[in-house]
Amino acid sequence: MTIFEIILRIIQEYSLAALGLGFIVCGLTAIIKRFVFKSGRLKKFLTFVPFVLGILIYALFLLIIGKMTEILQLETLYSGIACGAVATTYYVVYEQFIRGKKTGMEISDTKALAVMGILNNILTAESLETVSNDIYEILNSDNEELCKSEQILSLIKSNKRDDITEKEIKPLVKLILKLI
Repeated sequence: MTIFEIILRIIQEYSLAALGLGFIVCGLTAIIKRFVFKSGRLKKFLTFVPFVLGILIYALFLLIIGKMTEILQLETLYSGIACGAVATTYYVVYEQFIRGKKTGMEISDTKALAVMGILNNILTAESLETVSNDIYEILNSDNEELCKSEQILSLIKSNKRDDITEKEIKPLVKLILKLI
C-alpha cells in the first residue's frame, strides 16, 4: 500500500472535514491546556477536552455550512469524536516527532530557575538540570507538602556533592517548598 493510498483511506474513514477540523481542535486544546488547566486537579479532565471540543466544533461547522438539521443526529456526535481523535493524533505526532525532547522545566519559568539556582552549589554539575526538573515536577504534583519534602530531600541527598551534609540540605528543602 502506497502513502497516497493510506492518505485516501484515512480521508474516507474520517472525512476531510474531520481531518481539517482536527487541526482547529488541536490548537484550541493546546490553548486551553496552557491557560485553563494549570492546576493539578483540573488536569485530569484534559483528556476529554479534544473530544468535547471536537463535537462542538463539528456542530459549529455544520451550522456554518447550512446543515442545521444534521446537528442533532448521532452522526454529528461520531464525527465530533473523530475530530477529537484526529486532534489527539496530531498532538501525539507533534510531541513525539516534531517538537523534539523537552525538559520538564522551561527557562521562562522563574520558579524553575530559582530551584536550579538554589541547588547550583549543592548538586553535582552532571545532575543539576535533571534533579532540578524532577524537583520542579514534584512541586507541581498533587502530593501533600510532607510527601513533597521527603521526595525532594531524598532526591537531593542521592545527588549531592560529597562535601555537603544533610544538615545543610534540610533548610534548602524548606526554602524550595516556600518558594513554590
